[in-house]
Amino acid sequence: MDSLKIFCDRVCDQLFDSIDTCVTLSRPERRVLHELWARASVRTQSVEDYPGHASIAASIGMTPRSLVGALARLERKGFIKATGSSERGRQLAYLLNALLLEAAFDAIKAGGDGAR
Repeated sequence: MDSLKIFCDRVCDQLFDSIDTCVTLSRPERRVLHELWARASVRTQSVEDYPGHASIAASIGMTPRSLVGALARLERKGFIKATGSSERGRQLAYLLNALLLEAAFDAIKAGGDGAR
C-alpha cells in the first residue's frame, strides 16, 4: 500500500473518530453526520447523490422523522448545510463543514509521517 493511501485512510479514521467522540453532538446527530461523511465526495465536501430521508434513515436504523430532526440540528450547529430542494425539482444535497476534514488532516499531519 502506498504512503498516500495510508495517509488518506488515517485522515478518514481521524475524521470519523472525531465525529464519534464529539460531545456537542447527540448520538443520533453523530450517526447522521458519520453517514453523510461516508457518502460524501471528499473533493467537494458534499453529498450530492443524497438518496432521500427514508433510505438514509433505514441504513442507520432511525425513523425518517428522527433523521429530519437530527439533520435540522446539525444544520443549526453549523456541521452541514442543505442545498437544493425536492419541491423545486432540484436534488436535495448536503454540504459538509470542511473544517472537520481540515482538523482531521491537521491532527494526522502533526502526528508525523502518517504511520500508525
